Order: sequence, then C-alpha cells, then structure tokens
Amino acid sequence: DDAILGTARLIELTLPNAEIRVGLSWASIEHALGVKTLERERWAVLAAAKLPKPVPEAERNSPVLVMDRKGRLRDLKRHGLKGIIVLDGTWSQAKTLWWRNAWLLKLPIIVLKPREASMYGRLRKAPRKEWVSTLEAVGEVLPALGEPEAVRTSLRRLLRTLLQRARDAA
Repeated sequence: DDAILGTARLIELTLPNAEIRVGLSWASIEHALGVKTLERERWAVLAAAKLPKPVPEAERNSPVLVMDRKGRLRDLKRHGLKGIIVLDGTWSQAKTLWWRNAWLLKLPIIVLKPREASMYGRLRKAPRKEWVSTLEAVGEVLPALGEPEAVRTSLRRLLRTLLQRARDAA
C-alpha cells in the first residue's frame, strides 16, 4: 500500500532540489543532509505541531505558519529559509522520526493548515482530518514561501493521477 500510494519519490522526481534521505536517526542536521556545515537557522522542519495561543488575527487564516524553536511566529515574507526537512513515512514512522532526532526541535517549525482535505479520501486514512500526504504538504508550503502557485497545481495533478491509478487497480 505505501509503495503504491507513497508520494516522496514523486516530489524528488518533480522538484529539482528535492532529495530523499533514508534513515531513522541522525546525530545532527548536518549528518542527515550529508554536509559538514550549514546555516541551521535557514532550515526548517515541516511538522504536525501545535500553534501558539493565541494566534494573531493576521495569521489565523494563513495555511502556513513558521515558528521559531520557542514557539514564536516568524514573518512568512522574511523567513529567509534555504531548505525544508519533511518527514515521510506512515504516520507512526514520521512520529518516530520526530522523536528520535532531537535536533529537529532546534529548527524553525513550519505548521500547515491545509486549504483542503487530503485527496487520499478512503484510500488512506489520516489520524487527523487536517493531516495530508507528504506531497500535499509540500504543495501547500512551497507557494507560501515564495514558489509559484503552479508548483502546487502540478504536484496536486500528479497526486490525482497516482490516486486514480490506485483506484482503477483496486
């Protein structure tokens, strides 16, 4: 099921700077990315995190928020991010990755409030209605961080095709 419905590979094939790293635990972000040094504050992790309370009025309807490691909201227009780490796998695998890599807690966190429910529907049930696939999440986040909306449209089109093929094969 995950081999058929997984979306990380589609992201890697579609987005020129996307890269898949497979593993369970890494000592640091540098180790995970295979580099000696990098500007940690310019990287963020996309996570199912709780929003700070209260969320300022101006940000309440935003589908994407960026928080620093202390839970303070960062200005989305001046985020200065160079890269995003997205945890992929089943819901329980992603949760395990989060807890086994404590360095993730030191990065800014991207919190997603998707504009739409997951396209998976009955093919794959999410633990929460606001959680979406890796591809859907990336498709929501990139335009919010300055990429063209066409990126989201293209990724969603790919997912629609994948899901239709899975339904046809069932």
